[in-house]
Amino acid sequence: TSIFFATLAIFNLAWAANQSVAEEVAPESSGLPKWEVGLGAGEFFVPDYPGADQSNMRFLPLPFIVYRGEFLRSDRDGGWRGLFLNRENFELDLSFDAAFPVRTGQNDARAGMPGLDWMFELGPRATFHLHKGYMAQIDMVLAARAVFSTDGTRVDDHGYDFNPYFRFRHRLRWVGSTFALLNLGGIWATRNLHSYFYDVPPSEATVTRSSYRSSSGFLGENLFVAFLHSINKDVTVFAGVSKNYYSESANRGSPLLRAVETEAYFIGGSWNLYESKEKVVANGISQN
Repeated sequence: TSIFFATLAIFNLAWAANQSVAEEVAPESSGLPKWEVGLGAGEFFVPDYPGADQSNMRFLPLPFIVYRGEFLRSDRDGGWRGLFLNRENFELDLSFDAAFPVRTGQNDARAGMPGLDWMFELGPRATFHLHKGYMAQIDMVLAARAVFSTDGTRVDDHGYDFNPYFRFRHRLRWVGSTFALLNLGGIWATRNLHSYFYDVPPSEATVTRSSYRSSSGFLGENLFVAFLHSINKDVTVFAGVSKNYYSESANRGSPLLRAVETEAYFIGGSWNLYESKEKVVANGISQN
């Protein structure tokens, strides 16, 4: 979950399901590959930006690497992360996410305004494991990230966001290696980030779009539901929906925040292509 509809996070979930199956079928004594390389692809129907009343289909192919190191990892918890602290019921790591760009002229509400570049965010994430079991896991996650955008020639700073949420993961044993995932949380952001989406300078105001200056504060609520099925230890398919609510947003009055409820849908899969001969056991320790 993040201020964006999570594109990279969807693949993270698929990789996580793959690794859960791999850890389940691999004998404890044999360990798991230290490196795995694969390919993911997904079709997304997503709003142009938070609170947009227009959505578009997006296709994203993405290579991935699973690495099980003592500090740097990409494992069953999804995504590349620097693991600073790992305890039985608490983890502190570094997480990131990204979002699609919006081209100039693509969105009617922003007609005559600059487009939105590719965006990415990076920052620390604290995870409290409230319940850890074979069938179900419940976490409370506190994520704070710096947000940037890029057009390929420069990188712009857009402040910070804070995203606390609850994460539920449940194994559906009656349909094989299938997981149901649910995230529920809210997002707060600095004025710098809100302004990128919702500011309307006087020079870009029109008869139907009044000038507006954003403020910091609450952005919205997010409900994320996904289902992932691992066909085997190498192939995973996934599908789901993300629902966002902006009725209590600090910038509800912006003429660019046109929809108080938005949905995003996705479907895709991932495929492990290669694994290293070197094996690791718990905590990324190499096995000779």
